[in-house]
Amino acid sequence: MAKDLYELIDSFRGMTQVEDIMNALEGSCFIRKLQLNGVLENIVFDEKSGSYLDCLRENVKAPDELPIDLNDMASCLRFDSLVILEACVRRVVDYTDTELKELITQLQSESVKRMCNTTYRVDDTEEGISKLVNYLVKDKNYKSVLDLCSGSGSFLLQNVLNENRNKLVGYEYLQKNVIFSKMMSYVLDGNLEIHNEDVLATSVDGKYDLCFTQCPLGLRYKQKIMDDHNGLLGFNHFGVKVDWAFVFKAINAMNTDGKTFAILSHSSVSNNVEMKSRQLIIDNRLLEKVIVMPQGTLHYTNIQYYLLVFSNGNDKVTFVDASSCYTTDKKMKLFDLESFKKAEKTSAYTFSYEEIENKNYSFDLSRYLYTSGISEKMNPVALNECADVIGGYVYNTHKKIESPVAVKMIKVENFDGSLVDTVNAEEIEIEESKVSNYLIQKGDILLASKGTIIRAAIVQNIEEPCIFNSNINVIRIKQGIKMIPEFLLSYLNSDLGMNELKMLQTGTTVMSVSLKSLREMDVPMVDMDTQGVIEIRFNKLQQKLEEAKKAVAEYENKINGLFDMEVSD
Repeated sequence: MAKDLYELIDSFRGMTQVEDIMNALEGSCFIRKLQLNGVLENIVFDEKSGSYLDCLRENVKAPDELPIDLNDMASCLRFDSLVILEACVRRVVDYTDTELKELITQLQSESVKRMCNTTYRVDDTEEGISKLVNYLVKDKNYKSVLDLCSGSGSFLLQNVLNENRNKLVGYEYLQKNVIFSKMMSYVLDGNLEIHNEDVLATSVDGKYDLCFTQCPLGLRYKQKIMDDHNGLLGFNHFGVKVDWAFVFKAINAMNTDGKTFAILSHSSVSNNVEMKSRQLIIDNRLLEKVIVMPQGTLHYTNIQYYLLVFSNGNDKVTFVDASSCYTTDKKMKLFDLESFKKAEKTSAYTFSYEEIENKNYSFDLSRYLYTSGISEKMNPVALNECADVIGGYVYNTHKKIESPVAVKMIKVENFDGSLVDTVNAEEIEIEESKVSNYLIQKGDILLASKGTIIRAAIVQNIEEPCIFNSNINVIRIKQGIKMIPEFLLSYLNSDLGMNELKMLQTGTTVMSVSLKSLREMDVPMVDMDTQGVIEIRFNKLQQKLEEAKKAVAEYENKINGLFDMEVSD
């Protein structure tokens, strides 16, 4: 059937978008199901007056049994898709009930979506995620399911096929998604209850055994967020995004012995902005499991994401590293459940709630697996024991500045290898009162800790006042500490140092090392003789490098002047 399906879709290519063709095909299955159930008398019209939709309306035998209004169905299709709808109906006019269910099931599968190039849809829950959730509750006799932000209904439709589920409820903001969810459920003899509402602006009624939410990651929400009645968790908009608001809504609707599953981004489980939300989860002992999902298996984004499992009465949290649990098909990553089952045995770690509290309530597995690569003979110490770590100045070009003074701004572009070029830095204006907070000093190490490349450079010469921007952190050796800046710089730029820094990176679109993580990072504290040797070698090599640069520049000038030298004269 998959081959026939592809040929059917391919026959309409060029007339409209592939997604519209598949929507029309889903609509045709719905219409054929109405005929099989005796709701529609005829669905194919060789001679007709008016539109195909008008003919359908005239052939309605049981209006009270229509699960949705035919006009609502038509409103979800493009005008040109109505023509395709009629053509698709002719293809499925002889399909049996079993064949219709098989076709709809295939249309929901990842293999057909890939084949038809529709895997980009944001409102789909990947088939692999649905299978993983149902695998994790396989031993539970869960009968009721709630999906907040149900989208196209893919997660709920997966559960329609589970005979144990007798109550399937979704909340979805987009009407089109609600209508198609109901249509597909009807074909599968399911009974989805989909509320066409903004779940954040309303209360969720009832309690459910299995709750699930995959909201648009990083959604910013300007409306008032309504707390659920008698909910355990309120939401005071702790962060700038509302991922956790969906999670709290789902947990509030969870039965005492139920489970809640949520898809969240790496930033939501690790950044400081969302720490209060995570603390609330930990304080109530709700977190059961954290699964690190394979990056790239959410087909509409390439960010790192996690599947979190919540339940009541936990005393520890299991972390599973499933980042490698995927297969590749036509350059697309697909979550692989069989690989996950192996990862449960080989890549699972358990941590106490106290350990999570001590890690700033982070749910980032790398924070718990991080171990310093520095050997004991190098006497590892936390960076904040020997140096001050200072964040950079956030420069806003649109902000009106009171009492401005001119200073030079050091950016990453001003790193000249391992040295900071203060001479060619851009001049800006800054509030006079803030200058002293961000002035760099001789011997400061500047660390570019945001973006794909981590670099460190040292200030050896400075003639004018210079400050540093927010993409840079300054590491300044404390007075009285026996550590030579050139030694620390050499460590940070070494393979070992870079690996340590990369382990501390967090973020979604832009990776960065937080000030807190940087301060807690281990650095070697060796004897002064060894440090002195590295300092001398660093300066000698740097001198040779400068001489080499001058030689290169000289030869480049000679090459560029060959024509004038040999021909012009």
